[in-house]
Amino acid sequence: MRPIPTLLLFLTLPLPLAAQTDPIAAGDAAWARRAEGHQGARAVPGPIDEAVAAYERAVKEQPDRLEGAWKLLRALHYKGEFTTDSNDAKQKTFARGKEVAEAGIDRLARRTAGSRQKLDALTPAQAAKAVAAVPEATPLFLWSAVHWGLWGDVFGRLAAARQGVGDKVRRYAEMVIALDERYGDAAGHRVLGRLHTLAPKVPFVTGWVDRDKAVSSSPKPCSNTSRPRRRRRATSCAA
Repeated sequence: MRPIPTLLLFLTLPLPLAAQTDPIAAGDAAWARRAEGHQGARAVPGPIDEAVAAYERAVKEQPDRLEGAWKLLRALHYKGEFTTDSNDAKQKTFARGKEVAEAGIDRLARRTAGSRQKLDALTPAQAAKAVAAVPEATPLFLWSAVHWGLWGDVFGRLAAARQGVGDKVRRYAEMVIALDERYGDAAGHRVLGRLHTLAPKVPFVTGWVDRDKAVSSSPKPCSNTSRPRRRRRATSCAA
């Protein structure tokens, strides 16, 4: 019997096995199962832990592939919000998210503006133009804003003020709005509105907080933002 050529054998592999060679594909497969076995708003950790591990591998093995970074942030958000009530566990998860966010934005900045310092020197509108050609930029800034905000929630207001959480969330949300204000059901507007609603107004620190903007930053009526709000469940996390 003639041996099967190696290339032919590879091409006949089932898709799930072939996908295992790509950590992002493996993460996506686990992400699709994230709500299996959930009870209301509580998800079992197994599937999302698989997704996190796969995306962590993608970030390590393919650091310039920013898809891995933003999908890891999305998975870490789900893990911290839907699988535990432990503040220690949330702190660990969202601290990791903050690290991934900044590392991803550093890489994006070097690719588009030459350095992080140069990108940060631009206004949100100018920075959005600089990164607009990179499709991963919008979800990366969105999930970075989310993780900075959640980090501030679990570590407390004093730590948040020292780390400049409000400034980070505001800039990243404004970047998302400048890139695509309708992205994620107007998520940039919603993050910014929540920030102006909840952030303490501290002189010389968060003097930019404007309660009126909490209303003006609400999603504008448009085709993909007018769906009614539903009670959040483990099955309804952002896709």
